Amino acid sequence: MRLTKDVRKQLLEQNEGFSTRTSYSGKNFSEARTYTITGGELRVRASGDTSWADSRYTRDYVADEEQTHRYLYDNLGLLDQDNVFEGRAARPKRPSEPVASVDGLAEDDAYDGDDSDSIGEQFDDATSGLSDRLVVIGALVLAAGGLAYVFGRPVWDDRVKPAIERRRTKREQRKTAAVSDREGTKTRDGVPEDKG
Repeated sequence: MRLTKDVRKQLLEQNEGFSTRTSYSGKNFSEARTYTITGGELRVRASGDTSWADSRYTRDYVADEEQTHRYLYDNLGLLDQDNVFEGRAARPKRPSEPVASVDGLAEDDAYDGDDSDSIGEQFDDATSGLSDRLVVIGALVLAAGGLAYVFGRPVWDDRVKPAIERRRTKREQRKTAAVSDREGTKTRDGVPEDKG
């Protein structure tokens, strides 16, 4: 789930009263924080002390957008996420119509064997625009693919293939150089071996 501004707002409103507590303790510093969702905001109460004698403190503040985002992201599994709208509009489904209702046919009309007024012809008339569009779209896709092949082939042969071959050659040269370096620097107990 993407935590957009609207989703964060909805999560804060939906989880009114949710609270968690964290604490940190170091060598010279300790702090306890209480995070509470109230009024559509994330409120933080931090109290702690340092090694100084008069260093106890308590702060109350409202978390900014970044802190709120981080908190919601870290605690998403604990929060109530039911009915959270993620910003994507739901596409309404098209109502399904029976074939017999196309072009004003009644459901009780049946095929009686007469070809002059058959349901098939009336159905063809209703869907012929769709099939014509599909044929045109298919032809355009094939034409675009053919053009891409015809014009893309010289680019592949003239530019891409040689670049791939150059990279392979350089990679092999680096491998052989690394192997020869390893062979030349073999040591025993930190002292290079004599080769003679």
